[in-house]
Amino acid sequence: MTDATLVINAGSSSIKFAAYTAGATPERKLRGSIDGLGTEPHFAASDAAGKPFTANPLADATPALTHEQALERLFAWIDAQCKNLRIVAAGHRVVHGADQFTAPVLVNDAILAQLDKLVPLARLHQPHNLAAIRALARLPDVHLLLAGEGVERDNLVELAARENVSARLHLLGWRRDMGALLAASEILVCPSRHEPLGNVVLEAFSANRPVVASAADGPRELIVPGEQGLLVPVGDVEALANGIRLTLDHTAMAQRFAEAGRTLYEAEYAQPRVLARWQEFLHTVRKAG
Repeated sequence: MTDATLVINAGSSSIKFAAYTAGATPERKLRGSIDGLGTEPHFAASDAAGKPFTANPLADATPALTHEQALERLFAWIDAQCKNLRIVAAGHRVVHGADQFTAPVLVNDAILAQLDKLVPLARLHQPHNLAAIRALARLPDVHLLLAGEGVERDNLVELAARENVSARLHLLGWRRDMGALLAASEILVCPSRHEPLGNVVLEAFSANRPVVASAADGPRELIVPGEQGLLVPVGDVEALANGIRLTLDHTAMAQRFAEAGRTLYEAEYAQPRVLARWQEFLHTVRKAG
């Protein structure tokens, strides 16, 4: 039995892998890839001599196959096809480590927490802020409207396909009629991991709509849980889905959230109040000068 290290590079729709003998002079024992995750999963692998393996762990896979499920099949395949290898360690390429991680590091919970904070720097390959779509899979009668345009579109389409919610996800493109979109919606969901203020939450308050948001900095400043809306732990898909379901199922509570949000908006964030504060600030600055 030969000890080996498994090296993985997972992208938005693929997983590349290789296994090397452990030790000072590693030798590659196998390499391969899983492509087409979210569309048509495809597996290919070869041994050290370049001879293709014929056993296919994805023979019965569907477009709904997730990265996690694909990795589980890969690990089982290695156990079955490479009985002379014992995987004793694993390495993974991380797309963005910023200036904190410029060399290999042993991963633990603290390191994962730091890497998690770097998601905004590599949104295409660390798309953990896509919690709303994952939550949608837990809410079979709910439709999600997403307004906006950018590099995330393909990622969203792939994720929706993997979660089997494509028919209930509506990508609206760039829109300027936010008032009309909010009026057509029952609630606003804000699953952001990083939200300094939360203008979209204020827009929902203005439109008299209840809010379910992750407890990022901005929403946490604007929402008292159970008063203007619900806050859920950042990145907790199940809690987000439960919050959406709770708000949709309890119309009286949702209306109370909406009314409280509108009251807060009028008192603190409506145009007359904001202009008055600016005038007061500028008057104070002028006097001080």
